[in-house]
Amino acid sequence: TFGFTTVSRSVEVEKDIGAICAAACEYIPRFAAGKATFKVESKRADKRFPMTSPQISAEVGGALLERMPHLKVDVKDPELLVKVEVREDKAYVHGGAEKAG
Repeated sequence: TFGFTTVSRSVEVEKDIGAICAAACEYIPRFAAGKATFKVESKRADKRFPMTSPQISAEVGGALLERMPHLKVDVKDPELLVKVEVREDKAYVHGGAEKAG
């Protein structure tokens, strides 16, 4: 399709940090194959969510490090970028954009 360069798939979860971490630990490992570094970026569109974006990133990053101890955090040039978005109704976890074609 003209205008699309990448596609990012995500998993939808409840707005609960435990559910977000569990979803990340289940969903993200498929994107980590052959990768050595990662970073978690969070966006908290729903400001009523009790954690700040950096706190969400730290929690999810910690859970991912426990699940995949071979990875290291690299905030400047990560091989894998994991994104967490907390919106009004749900939260979304995604990582690993694919080329559109």
